[in-house]
This record gives sequence, C-alpha cells and structure tokens, in this order.
Amino acid sequence: MELIISFETQYQKFIQTHNSRGFCMGFCLTWLGDVLKDRPVTIQKNFLQTWLPAWFTSTPPQMHARIPVEKQEFQNFLERVRRRHVNYETRANGRLLIKEGHSGGKVSPAEFTVNYKNNRQRELEIINGVPGLVYSYHELNNLLSAKGVKYSGKPSGAIFGVAVPGPEGGMHAVATISLAPEEIYYLDPNIGLFKVNKQFSLMDINSKIQNTYRGSQVLAQIIITRK
Repeated sequence: MELIISFETQYQKFIQTHNSRGFCMGFCLTWLGDVLKDRPVTIQKNFLQTWLPAWFTSTPPQMHARIPVEKQEFQNFLERVRRRHVNYETRANGRLLIKEGHSGGKVSPAEFTVNYKNNRQRELEIINGVPGLVYSYHELNNLLSAKGVKYSGKPSGAIFGVAVPGPEGGMHAVATISLAPEEIYYLDPNIGLFKVNKQFSLMDINSKIQNTYRGSQVLAQIIITRK
C-alpha cells in the first residue's frame, strides 16, 4: 500500500479545535460523494482549486480523488466534513428505530444512514432529473468477506465500520474507492489517502487496518455505487 497524501496533522488540529474525537463518517461520506458524483473542480477568487495533481496527470478530471492539497481549500473541505458528520450523528441519534420483524432491535446508525441516503437520492432525482447514488448496508464478520472493493465495471465506493478496542477505542470509519481495474484507493481520515495493491486489495486493506488499530474488527460496510 502506497501513501499518496498525508493529512494527519491538519485533521488532528481540526478536530481538537472543535473539541471532538473525530468526524470520520462525515469524512468518508463527503469524499466518496465528491468522487462518485463527479463534482466539477470549482473556481474561487479567480484561482483554480488544486486537487492532488502528481499521480493523476495522465487521467481525465473525473478520475481525480478529490482531496484538496492547498491549505485553505483543505480547511474548507474539513468544514464540509464536519457538517456532514454532525448531520449524520443528529439523524442517527435522534431516532429510535425498530427493525421490521425484530422486536426491540435497533437499526444501527450506518443502516439508518443508508435508508436515509437512498430516500434522499430518489427525492433529488425527481427534482433535478439526474440519477443519484445507490447505498446498501451489509454486516460483516471480517473485512475479507467484504464486497464492493474491486472494480466491477463502474466506479464504486465502500465505507467500513471498524470497532477499535481499548479505552480510547470505539467505532471508526474508513473508506475505499475503485475507479478502474488498477486504481483502488483506501482512505483513513486519521492518516491519509493510500493506493491499494490491486492484486491483493482486501488483504492489503485488512493488513493496514490491523497494523494501525491492533485487535480491531470490521463489523459492517456501506457500499455506494452510481445508478
């Protein structure tokens, strides 16, 4: 696994400023949404925003992994991440949902997010006539049983819920995206963006997670695809 860009220092300063433990789910949702919706590079103050140019110079713009490298633009990106994460927590924690057919069983925040996102995407499709994204939720016993990581003919992304043990542990979110058969990337909001070994993608990602968070377990995934 090859480190493409590190943003650990900037991100840690950002979450400390907001007295938070982190905005990992918001980070993953924002990043994958930007790439999969093929958001155009925007113009601000008459300067073209810069997106990770070194390793995508020969690929079309829609293949860019949209992590801004300029300091202020990355700060703006993190503000979007924070808002997305706060909205995620507010929706998930503000409702007590019961799984159909399972008396007393709570729907997890990730599963509720999938239901919400799918409903919202369909509403937006009616309004603007543009196909949206499709979200699906899957429980896992381990990362090696995950789906949606390798390229399957069109770009797709996945968010993984990682249970980290220990007093400073808890649930953490990381993400992957496959843009082409040889372009699979792994994002850990706590560290940075990595390029994955395409031949052993799941093993490569699993090793990275275990080396970073000893004794952790991947419990669920959200798969996001273009419609």
